Amino acid sequence: MDGYAGSSQQLEWYHFGWRGLCQPVRCGPPPDIPYTKADAETLRSQYRHLDLRYQQRAKYTCQKGFESRALNLSGPMPRIELECASDGEMAVHLGPLCVPRCGDGLMMPTDHLDAKLQEAAEECDDGNEAAGDGCSPECRVEAGFVCIGGDTKRADQCREAGIYIDSSLTMSISGSRLPTKGEVKRATRIALSAALGCKERDVEILDIITSNLEDEVEVEDGEMTLEDLALSMGMETTSTTTTMTLALAMANLSAPVQAGDTALEVGSMEGFAVGDVVRIGEASGEHEYHIISSVGSIMLQTALISSYPAGTTVAKAAKSVPTPAPPKSKFHSEQTSVEVMFRVKISDPAKLSIDQVSATLNDPDVLVAKLWVAFTDLTTLRDLYIRVVSVGDPVTVGELSLGRPPPPFSLSTFMAEATLILGPLSLYFFTIGVVVPYMYWVVKIRSRDYRLTGRLNDVSPEFKESWNQNVLACMGADSRRTCCSLILCLPARVADTWDSMGQLPYWVGVRKALCCCCCYLFGCFPCGAMMVARYRSEMRDFFGFGDGIQGNVELSDICCYTCCPCCCIVQEASHVDGAMKWLPPPIENPFTDVEGGDGGQGSAEFSKVPLGTPALAFT
Repeated sequence: MDGYAGSSQQLEWYHFGWRGLCQPVRCGPPPDIPYTKADAETLRSQYRHLDLRYQQRAKYTCQKGFESRALNLSGPMPRIELECASDGEMAVHLGPLCVPRCGDGLMMPTDHLDAKLQEAAEECDDGNEAAGDGCSPECRVEAGFVCIGGDTKRADQCREAGIYIDSSLTMSISGSRLPTKGEVKRATRIALSAALGCKERDVEILDIITSNLEDEVEVEDGEMTLEDLALSMGMETTSTTTTMTLALAMANLSAPVQAGDTALEVGSMEGFAVGDVVRIGEASGEHEYHIISSVGSIMLQTALISSYPAGTTVAKAAKSVPTPAPPKSKFHSEQTSVEVMFRVKISDPAKLSIDQVSATLNDPDVLVAKLWVAFTDLTTLRDLYIRVVSVGDPVTVGELSLGRPPPPFSLSTFMAEATLILGPLSLYFFTIGVVVPYMYWVVKIRSRDYRLTGRLNDVSPEFKESWNQNVLACMGADSRRTCCSLILCLPARVADTWDSMGQLPYWVGVRKALCCCCCYLFGCFPCGAMMVARYRSEMRDFFGFGDGIQGNVELSDICCYTCCPCCCIVQEASHVDGAMKWLPPPIENPFTDVEGGDGGQGSAEFSKVPLGTPALAFT
């Protein structure tokens, strides 16, 4: 029987059974397919080196970032299935390729695909299938864009090319055949990327000017050339310019077919013959290609991959199966000249700068040698003689700084840049932390005779109910001068308020206010607010409109200093200055010899302090 192999002995009934054996054909253990995960049964057969037998199947699923497709890249399919055929070979039932999935944001390797399939694989992947964002729905880099950063874990980031170089190549091509424009375009792109050391997707072919090269025939999406079909079936074609043409014959299925069937019932057999290549399904939808093995009802050489309903189109795609190519002539029977205009886009200056590309293009002798090697070793034009006649003058377009890597770290450069920033900043802090506070102390603080500490009863009642002005009135006519003076006098003004209250000595307040400024400068607003909000809370408690709890910092004060510290400083200064202004002068006490308002110089003058109160002590 088909698919079974028996002994040479004829089968005959002998006592308790048949003499002689019929065993299913063996196809060997399931093969390893790159970037797939085998199911449990297939994995067990691989591990134990068990042969698959006739009609047994090995099943695989593609790894993350891949999808299963046929050799002609139709699909996608749910999985890969290989079936042991009657001739002892593994036949493809589904698949058998795992190709990178377009639009998932992962750039997966294509080292397991041949050159033609690699060319059809994704060139970029930005995680979507939108057009106009630099990466097309077919995962090809769009004209005028560059894509960088994509790998097996991250999506590409595409943007408009900020800088690029335009140039041209004039080439002479001779041999036993003439390539198509499309073949020249693909080969030149590969050769230029290898010669310049850039990624192939950064080379854009703008135009090809020639007199006698044919354009490739445009086919519908999903169509394939005879060469592709022949390669998928292990054959060669007589010419790489042959393109599949449809409408040689067409019919519709008169009955539905299932995956695995090889017989097709069609309404008309007119125009179909043995050896014809037919397409089952619509070109714009799911479809597949097969070869007719016999007619009457159409019998296919290989089983169907998918199921199709009645009425599905069956179209003849070629008149006959391509025949093996004849030997190539060693003489140059064909010759042409081609001018290829191209653009090299700079996507990552750290790896390849605009200066490196320009230097290579301006040295034709080196470039021509690299191109000859690349055309010979890496492209489909290796059977032809390619000679680069001239290289056009490169034209740089864009901002040069975008095409050059950042300069390496230099300590001297760093110090020079730091000085430009830190020099003025240090001068400013020295001014507001030393120069201005000293002048402020000389003019106002040194002659101060008394503070508010211990003199609450002498304070005017209007200052005991609430702040004498709203916190948002800092830019009002009365407070505008104080607010503007904070540009240079902020630490001095804050220290003046605390000194007037008797909360901190003037110079201690200057240092604390300067530290608070540093916190705000470096973005640590909560830290700066916490440092000064406690003194605001103490003021409110002193004047009688706080919470009255000793040492408690109120949340409203922290919020005020976090949102608008200048408003708080102006409000406190206005309130304290007003209270000090209307405070009655103290009575001189001739019996108490304390340090007066001479700035702590230790002079033996009589101090002006309220009677019945201890000498002023700062805490």
